[in-house]
Amino acid sequence: MKVCPVCGLHCEDDARFCPRDGTVLDGVRSDPWLGKVLMGQFEVLDLFGEGATGAVYKARQRTMDRLVAIKFLRPEYARETEVVKRFRREAKAAARLAHPNIITVHLVGETDDGIPYLVMEFVEGTDLSDVLSKEAPLKRERAFRIAAQIADALAEAHAHGIVHRDLKPANIKLCAKRDQSDFVKVLDFGIAKILQDEQSQETRLTKTGTVFGTPYYLSPEQASGDEVDHRSDIYSLGVILYQMVTGHLPFSSKSGIEVLVQHIKNPVPAPSQFVPDLAGEVEALILRALAKKPKDRFVSSEAMAVE
Repeated sequence: MKVCPVCGLHCEDDARFCPRDGTVLDGVRSDPWLGKVLMGQFEVLDLFGEGATGAVYKARQRTMDRLVAIKFLRPEYARETEVVKRFRREAKAAARLAHPNIITVHLVGETDDGIPYLVMEFVEGTDLSDVLSKEAPLKRERAFRIAAQIADALAEAHAHGIVHRDLKPANIKLCAKRDQSDFVKVLDFGIAKILQDEQSQETRLTKTGTVFGTPYYLSPEQASGDEVDHRSDIYSLGVILYQMVTGHLPFSSKSGIEVLVQHIKNPVPAPSQFVPDLAGEVEALILRALAKKPKDRFVSSEAMAVE
């Protein structure tokens, strides 16, 4: 595959122009990572997925004879100090988490060209976003099983002072267990914010006034660029649960800015408008998670999981 030298998008070998920005691809070399062996043991096999700041590849760890996932920071970002700091912070944040519903980070490295990368657990499964696009609304029991596992994963992160900040269906992988039930893996703590107490000497990388995340799933305080804590993730989980059980997002628009404004100002449409028999305790649970003010939400993700 060719890699656009401007935006980093992976394009087919016969592509002449980048479909994202129109860059001419004639003479552009193919993917530089494919076939590469890192640290003498990680053989890069195939492109697995792409995100805003990096691309993820399937690789084989020769010394352990197992598949792993390797996430490379896009080369054009490697020159940006703040992005590199955020990428390294992802490694530090994710490596502190040990939970069956959170993807495991094995190590962090850097190529000879100075490109940082993460080596992670390789997870076979389906993104929740793909499941929702084909099957929503989900059966209520299935939606609750998925939501409870996400809440458990968040509880582990929050216990370590880590807020995900970009919780959305695309960052949730569903793996089939032997009994065919969904086993959740929460991915990508790439813009996670480490919450510091007054004794911490670390500088906060993400600052008040900066909006990170996907508009459809952002909490009102995050949409406003205000300070966030673990209750912002609870709101995002509320949006995901709302979508799973109704087949709709609480707020949508062609304009991302308009969606942010709706999160901040508009009342949440009652889920029972879409599914009448949701009225009652189920609806109350979802609306509590989606309260505009953090103090009106569940006090913790554990409390939401129990409910």
